[in-house]
Amino acid sequence: MKNKSSWLVLVLIFSIGFLNCSDRSTEPNEQVKIYPQIPNSQIITSPSHGEIIKPGTTYTIRWSYLSDFGKVQIKLYRKEELKAILATALESNGTFVWKVPIDIQNSVHYRIKITCLDVPTVSALSDYFYIVE
Repeated sequence: MKNKSSWLVLVLIFSIGFLNCSDRSTEPNEQVKIYPQIPNSQIITSPSHGEIIKPGTTYTIRWSYLSDFGKVQIKLYRKEELKAILATALESNGTFVWKVPIDIQNSVHYRIKITCLDVPTVSALSDYFYIVE
């Protein structure tokens, strides 16, 4: 019984010390911006998996969860290759209207990546969609 009590006391001491140290800031007036935890689920709602987009059309890219993060950057990938930066420093309101180039290469391997500029580790990658005639 004594071993369990000693172990519990050590855990409590460590926890209290950890909590007291974790909320200290190096600057007394430094404001800390806290972001909600982003779920590991898909956050780009369109384009969706297997969706067909025609060259020369106007298409609305939609996303969620990143709307609380200020500005975003939107990139177009074909397989692993960056093909275009569609928007930089765009207010994250959940939509972006994209004019798909008429001369874009037909492929079933396109993806959209949206990255939060305030927190670059927060990003989303769409499922593969198609750009075909």
